[in-house]
Amino acid sequence: MSNDITVYLFQTASQQPKDVSQAAHSFVRRHIAQITDRDPDRLVFGRTKQGKPYAQNAGICFNLSHSGNMVAAAFAECEIGVDIEAVRPVNLRIAEGYFTESDRRYLAQAVDEQERRYRFFALWTAKEAYLKLHGAGLSGGLGFSVAEERGLLTTVVSERFPAAEVFHRFISGERFGTDSGCDAVCSLVQYSLSLCSDRINNVIFEHDDLTNEKSFYS
Repeated sequence: MSNDITVYLFQTASQQPKDVSQAAHSFVRRHIAQITDRDPDRLVFGRTKQGKPYAQNAGICFNLSHSGNMVAAAFAECEIGVDIEAVRPVNLRIAEGYFTESDRRYLAQAVDEQERRYRFFALWTAKEAYLKLHGAGLSGGLGFSVAEERGLLTTVVSERFPAAEVFHRFISGERFGTDSGCDAVCSLVQYSLSLCSDRINNVIFEHDDLTNEKSFYS
């Protein structure tokens, strides 16, 4: 079994959460149908007891995340978790309640406010991706370390779930203006992306013509 992970990034025209979620799941259905040479309307999706979505008898695993109208869709032959978040101003006191001492030391090494934001979202997305790998939400608890003072960990371990490898990258994307109803670029946005799996050999960022949405890659 390959431990390569393929990630598709695209922005939807609408920023409404319902529309973004619908576009993301539609993309997953079309993509899995293409790579398995099956009728997309005949694919059957379900959820585990923990609520993690999966495609029945497709031989491919997937996981989705979105921040605003930016979607990250990850596919692999093994179980995966993905989380993406726009890097934005945040109350860093959150770290006191959700991060371990090791995580907080890494956060404290930031040289300025901007770097602290980047480090915060690197930590947050790594934790979310690890929990999503195991089909758990935030109720699964964030009391496990994803960093040490010198940097992010490449392997995450918690008391509740098996160890997993983590991959992290910052992604540059464009946020689309919606007030005018057009695709005018109004600002550049940085996103923090994390992936988790039991083992990660390679992460591939690709694009194809399954979606008409705008795609971005670092």
